[in-house]
Amino acid sequence: MAESTSLKRATFQVTLAVLISRVTGFLRELALAWAYGLSGIRDAYNISQYIPNQLGSLLNASTSAGLIPLFMKIKREDGEEAAWNAANAILGTSAMVLGLFSLLLSLLPQPFVVAFAPGFMQEGGERFSLAVYFLRFTAFSTLFLVMNGMLTGLSQAYKDFVPYMVSAPLQNLTILAFIFLAYYLVPGKAVFMLALGTFAGALVFVIIPFARVASRYKGFLRLKVDFKNRYVQEFLLLSIPVLIGSSVQYINILVDQIMASFLPVGSISALNYGNQIMLMMVGIFGASIASANYPYIIEDYHSKNYTSLTTRVHRAFNLVQAIMVPSALGLLVLGVPLARLLFQRGNFTAMDAQITGRLISAYGVGLLTAGLSVFYPRLYYATGDTTTPTKIATAGVVLNVALNYLLAFALRMGALGMAIATSVTITFNVALYHRYLRGKIPNLTIRPCLVPLLKAAAAAAIMATITTALSVLLPQKTRIRCSTY
Repeated sequence: MAESTSLKRATFQVTLAVLISRVTGFLRELALAWAYGLSGIRDAYNISQYIPNQLGSLLNASTSAGLIPLFMKIKREDGEEAAWNAANAILGTSAMVLGLFSLLLSLLPQPFVVAFAPGFMQEGGERFSLAVYFLRFTAFSTLFLVMNGMLTGLSQAYKDFVPYMVSAPLQNLTILAFIFLAYYLVPGKAVFMLALGTFAGALVFVIIPFARVASRYKGFLRLKVDFKNRYVQEFLLLSIPVLIGSSVQYINILVDQIMASFLPVGSISALNYGNQIMLMMVGIFGASIASANYPYIIEDYHSKNYTSLTTRVHRAFNLVQAIMVPSALGLLVLGVPLARLLFQRGNFTAMDAQITGRLISAYGVGLLTAGLSVFYPRLYYATGDTTTPTKIATAGVVLNVALNYLLAFALRMGALGMAIATSVTITFNVALYHRYLRGKIPNLTIRPCLVPLLKAAAAAAIMATITTALSVLLPQKTRIRCSTY
């Protein structure tokens, strides 16, 4: 009963944290849309964010998958002091390597912008120059993002989710403050203030968990650089397979950005706005549920309490399905009205809203499987299998690239084709995750989740039908015709 209460509290805390984070992040996106619309500045800023953030996310996924299980294992077998000695060596060594890389990225950003957005070079170089300028500031996000992930991971090993709850919202609010300061007080320095605000926000993002861990676990947090430490080497052995798998996703993002850079100006921004809607839903519900359950799943698996593990998985899946199914149909039916409601103000025009709304609907197709996709890999990691998710991710990249070319370019669907390709690829990956999970965890089956899924789908279908009928019958404002973006 106590453990059940603890899990519910953890799930609530993480869900609340992600909700606040996504809401403040979405407010940041609304402010950017209001200030810049679908402009070249916004495209350049997106690229400067994608490069360090996707690299940071890539490393964060692998380091978290390696550090948290290793820390909990050492703590259980050798004691808390030994666990923190290992963590200090891993944190210190990682910080030094990532700090040097971030400095290099800041000093020499041009090759990275060329790699991510070669299309920027074909139009006089304005977006290229802006992306280079932004990247000099945002480069350190790689270091800050990974350090935040490792420090919050250590807190989660103690069932402490406060750093996870606070750091991202404060980061978003910092950036939001700089956007408004630039617009109202120093409009002539808008680009500089946006770049500076992004750096300041990333710095806040890592200071919060560092301060929390240092104050809560006094005497334990003493970073050191030690490449020869055996736990650093064991950490690398655990992390490298996940790093390879995450690299596949990183390459996927890279290919998407390269292809999108050849589409008309504003396409990257439109894809980003549409994707943010999907990521907000996945983050608030899918990722928070998966993060809260992950430490308990690891404990259940290593203690061979497979009945408890199966029950956790069923509850988590049913909760994700109950939320994601109606949300997916809602995005599919209400994509354009939602874009108008959320974004159409300031420099974000009615035409921009029409384009973005179609992309929101396309991303809605894959919302359910996107919610499940953040849970499935953790089941593999709990068993120590980090290679199967890598193989599945590789297959997904191949499919995504092929679909991007077919839909976006061969069939001339543009950004809409790329959004559809993303949804189809996520669904393909989840199908493979499910197929190859069989037999890895004794007694685990997902069949009991099918009936709740059908019930959620039936209820959502009724909702979508009524909503569509109302949209047809009620008076509409003049619709905007637009070409494929």
